[in-house]
Amino acid sequence: MDIKAPAMAFEEHRIRHIKLHEALNELVADWIGHTTSMPSTGTVMDLMKWSHEQTINPTPTGVN
Repeated sequence: MDIKAPAMAFEEHRIRHIKLHEALNELVADWIGHTTSMPSTGTVMDLMKWSHEQTINPTPTGVN
């Protein structure tokens, strides 16, 4: 079953990716600041699991 997103104009698509890239930068920075993981030693799955856990029970700011 193929699920296709609605077509976007080029500029709309480009702007969407800029926003996604900024959000990814923020997410990775949070991950680094709240865990002992680094992008060079962790995996994308580690990041995704941590991010999901944060939606359920967020780590207080400034706590590793």
